[in-house]
Amino acid sequence: GHVTVGDLFTNLKIPVAVRKNWPILMCGSDVIWVVGLRRGSLAPIDHTTTKVVTAKLDSIEFISMLGQ
Repeated sequence: GHVTVGDLFTNLKIPVAVRKNWPILMCGSDVIWVVGLRRGSLAPIDHTTTKVVTAKLDSIEFISMLGQ
């Protein structure tokens, strides 16, 4: 089903202090990926998937946020 990014953060108990800086990959106004947490509905992967886009996040700050 549909879950807002705010609800996802709340459900996963992501600290409020880090939410505003959490990396989110967007396509226009659509969420493609909430980094490290969940893909958006526009980016499903299943047995029929033949092409994927790879993105790499190089951020010490983000890596440290995941550890909190």
